[in-house]
Amino acid sequence: CQESNLPLPKSFLKKLKKMFSFIHWCAINDTDLVKIGDDDSGKILHYGIPRALVDEMQEECAVTEKYYKDFGLAIRKTKEWHVTLRHHAYASTQPSGHFHNDIGSVTLAVDGIAVVVDPGSYVYTPSSVWRNSFRSASAHNGFFIEDIEPVLFDERSLFTLALPEQKAIDTAWAVQHDLYSVPATRTLLLDQKKNHVLLTDSWDETPVQTFVSVWNFTLAPGIDATKQGDDWQLSKDGKVLLVLHTEDLDFTVHNSWYSPNYGTKVACKKLVAKSPVSTQPVRIFFKKV
Repeated sequence: CQESNLPLPKSFLKKLKKMFSFIHWCAINDTDLVKIGDDDSGKILHYGIPRALVDEMQEECAVTEKYYKDFGLAIRKTKEWHVTLRHHAYASTQPSGHFHNDIGSVTLAVDGIAVVVDPGSYVYTPSSVWRNSFRSASAHNGFFIEDIEPVLFDERSLFTLALPEQKAIDTAWAVQHDLYSVPATRTLLLDQKKNHVLLTDSWDETPVQTFVSVWNFTLAPGIDATKQGDDWQLSKDGKVLLVLHTEDLDFTVHNSWYSPNYGTKVACKKLVAKSPVSTQPVRIFFKKV
């Protein structure tokens, strides 16, 4: 249109700007994005972007926090940290086929290096087993009830997830949901003075039946987890990036998978802890070294 001297409507440029802004906020470095929901490895090739659009993007870089309330994603982006928190935000008018059981899941990157990651998607129709494994609660970085998906999968359809309608709460860094019979809350605090992220998790009621609560943190490929006393050191190429500390849980390291793009899965590690469901809050620190 520009080369043919055809005017573009302002509404188009406004939406295009929002698209590039969202990509900017989801980028942890020049090449890697956080993966929320399905990923079919689509690419955007852009040419002739208006200068005004680029200037607006640069102006927005001065802001360090963004909350996509309707989508359900809070993002904190600084020179040292990239942090996301997934909310339960869903309207019945939305298609739900590309959603995952990732309510309350977090991602963490430091100095442009991914440490705690969303697992990605891997495949859709070639395998229902792998499809549901990668979109399960146990593959994401939240806390959940053992062996029970918060929203059950329909084995007849790989693109169905019967999410109940719910608007995200106004607070970007707190997630509340009642997808189980027991309501749950997760809050996230990034303290840049102390250089740590604090997660505070709680089940808001004591269930009549005994359940086991599970915490999961999927680590990016190449991230090693080494236990040092009560802490876990998360390192890459011998350099410690984050230290996980908690006095409330006992984590163990397990083998897992990460999908960098559609059709590809790469071996990685994950940290898992279990505890009986209770109303006692659990505090987990990720301290930057």
